[in-house]
Amino acid sequence: MSSTETTDASDHFPLASSLHSGVESIDLAGSSQERAEKLLESLQRNMPGLSGEQLLRVIMANEHSGRRMAEEGVIYAANFVGRSAQDPTAATTAQFTVLVRHAELKASQPLTVLAEELRGQTGREVDFVDLTVGRCLAVVQEDQAELEVNLTGAESQETRRSRQFQLIVPMANRNQLAIFALATEFLWDWDDYGAMMAEICQTISWSETQRRSIASKLEGL
Repeated sequence: MSSTETTDASDHFPLASSLHSGVESIDLAGSSQERAEKLLESLQRNMPGLSGEQLLRVIMANEHSGRRMAEEGVIYAANFVGRSAQDPTAATTAQFTVLVRHAELKASQPLTVLAEELRGQTGREVDFVDLTVGRCLAVVQEDQAELEVNLTGAESQETRRSRQFQLIVPMANRNQLAIFALATEFLWDWDDYGAMMAEICQTISWSETQRRSIASKLEGL
């Protein structure tokens, strides 16, 4: 990563990570039009020469992800826009998100039950990974969704296919799961995005406040 951005989503969120260069935060509180205009400006500035069809495809993919993020309760979101390694004349985009979900976790093996449930569902690859923040769960899945409306507000029944890489980090003392995810509709660039997400996972760390709390508990043992 040639440059980084800290994704400390809030003062109360105990994890942080560094992002790939070219990633820009998304204003989830803004309107669809505001997000589309900001992305269009970025595309025209950084990748001149894209056709109208290429610009529209990227903007539509981004808006679909924005709608999904709002529904899922994402606390942080960022957008990556770059040139496709498979077709240098085309743009590619992916969304990085962080969300928190409540879960009843067992302190000794907080992810065991969740892993079994996810493995029982079709279309998912699930495995354990050991990182500096502890044992986590890596999940790769594909989704298909029908958009009910398009950017103009008109009715639409278009089906969109996307793939995402999730890293699930247990926060057992909070009975919460932190989910770091990278999602894209540009599946021909999936190998590159998988490598990008693997790099991000290696940077995830506990915040200084959380590290101090853990150290204090260890000193009391």
